[in-house]
Amino acid sequence: MARSAFSVLALTLTIGAAAHAQVVGVLDSEYNRAEYPNADQAQLMERLGELQVRYRVIRDADVLHPQRREGVAAIATAHSYVVSEEIGDALVEYVRGGGRLLCEDGPVKSESRALLRMFGVREEAEWSCHYGRGFEIECLQPNHPLADTQPPQVTPAFVGNAFTAESIDPDVVIFQGTGEARLAGQTWDEKATHTVPAVVARELGEGSAMLLNWMALRTQEPQVRPWVDRLILRFLPADVVNDEYELTAELPVRTFFRQPMPLRLHVGYAPLDVGGAEEIRIQLALSRGAGRILA
Repeated sequence: MARSAFSVLALTLTIGAAAHAQVVGVLDSEYNRAEYPNADQAQLMERLGELQVRYRVIRDADVLHPQRREGVAAIATAHSYVVSEEIGDALVEYVRGGGRLLCEDGPVKSESRALLRMFGVREEAEWSCHYGRGFEIECLQPNHPLADTQPPQVTPAFVGNAFTAESIDPDVVIFQGTGEARLAGQTWDEKATHTVPAVVARELGEGSAMLLNWMALRTQEPQVRPWVDRLILRFLPADVVNDEYELTAELPVRTFFRQPMPLRLHVGYAPLDVGGAEEIRIQLALSRGAGRILA
């Protein structure tokens, strides 16, 4: 009889993206960096990775040349405050042609009027850096597909470059927040009640655009973070979320049992759609006939 010696198997979970899979293009704009060198996309990419969203970094030139955006099903960018007229107009045409655009902490210094009009931003719009706390969240469009993402009742604190409520057409504001805030340069003694559009969404042509008008990715409050995740996943195309996993168990070099190697298991996993973290537990067992467990 062959000897049996068993030890703990090393399990490695790898993500198997199909060739030519659809991705999110994370726009890291050189034009924006000229004025905001520290406003990078690292936090956005980290968040997309946590949500199992496939992405690759794109530049301004990729936005201007459609052939360089092959496989890009959506464009996302964070803290891109300054947008040139050329880039902004190209983003609008991208959306009009069927793309999706996600902006986090909006383009408050956009030189493209077309981009601002797409988000419902009015001429001579006003904005300011808000330092807020205790903001109550209100849904203004209860029939909108994003309305059922279970927003928190109150956001404990936030900071962001936000348009004023009067600067954006109310019919595109899905959620807004009202609470105490001081503007840039003010002290807390000068605080006042402010209302700020939190989530703006609009369909244009065959595509759609969404603006998270706060620094939502930097907000760590447990009431807010799952909501932001749900908004992102609900908005992005389903085919950019990676749901293919291959679990490979590599046996130790010294083995005495007859066993095809390596062991391969395929695990079906549904992406996050409710919020919070999920843990996958996998039990690997070796058996010999009639279900007799050996290890």
